[in-house]
Amino acid sequence: MPKAQQQQQQEKQPQQNRTPRWIQLLIGGPVVISVLMFILLWTMLPGRQSLRGVISPPTLLESHLPDLHTLVQQRRNESVVSDGELLHMDDLVRSDSFEQWAPLIMSKCMHGMDKLAAPCIKETQTTNLVEAQELLYPAFRLRLPHFSSTLMQGKWLSQGLHLDRMRVSEDKETKGGEAHNGGRKLLNEDKLFDAVSAMLKKEGRSEKLEYFRHSDFAGLTEVASFMRDRVKMMIGPHGAAFYNARFAQPRTALIEIIPDPDKFFVPCFWEQARLLGQDYSAHVGKVVSSKNDMQLADVEEVARLVRNRLTFLDESYRSSDALSHTYTWNM
Repeated sequence: MPKAQQQQQQEKQPQQNRTPRWIQLLIGGPVVISVLMFILLWTMLPGRQSLRGVISPPTLLESHLPDLHTLVQQRRNESVVSDGELLHMDDLVRSDSFEQWAPLIMSKCMHGMDKLAAPCIKETQTTNLVEAQELLYPAFRLRLPHFSSTLMQGKWLSQGLHLDRMRVSEDKETKGGEAHNGGRKLLNEDKLFDAVSAMLKKEGRSEKLEYFRHSDFAGLTEVASFMRDRVKMMIGPHGAAFYNARFAQPRTALIEIIPDPDKFFVPCFWEQARLLGQDYSAHVGKVVSSKNDMQLADVEEVARLVRNRLTFLDESYRSSDALSHTYTWNM
């Protein structure tokens, strides 16, 4: 075959194998259009903040920036309801220990409360309902107990930091009316009673130490009234009598004497006291029987704890003080 003819055939062969341009457009065009449509739709999607539905915080003026403690005091000093920022305060605000966390219903969320320091609940003008922009529950803040010594602190914390093992017990059938809570008696309770009474007299305090007996009351109503109106502090070994603290005022002090936490640890009264805004202290007694009966090695140490907690209750409490609360313990 002549060389010129062979070269012409080689040039025609790639042209025959080449895909026509109009077919390339039919194949590539839709792909390009799809990519462009996807990019366009992506840019039209709302941002993440819009999807979450977060309301923009109001623009605050300098006149709208008083601290919450000042607002509380202004509210208490007013004889009539004004049109100020503070519209309503939950009943828990009367609890000094919970004052800084009381739910507030406000016409404006100040200090960015809607984002940083909930609950901030906005008033609705047409109904009695309220709507929360964002609601958290910092009131459930189980501040650790007070202790008479670092030894007591260490014993309690050895179990108190492992509450994940606590769970609801399984249902069991028992004979009606049969008690299973024998034990946990304070065997030298009389010495503690005398030591605390002597401390109260020496300090010139007006409080009177009394024994609490259910048999002295006609019923639950009398118990509740007594706890609410007469009781400033409860002292005693772990037992169901501490449930009566539910009727006591906030800022009531509880001192619970508990057995060795390694053998018996039920922190329910600590949890209850903190939720009620009450002052809670724990003291570990020396177990001397299989029923967790206890003795106090140093009754004067407990008497000093009583004095310290009474002194704490004497001091005026500002909600702003809670912000400076710190623990000196190494945990």
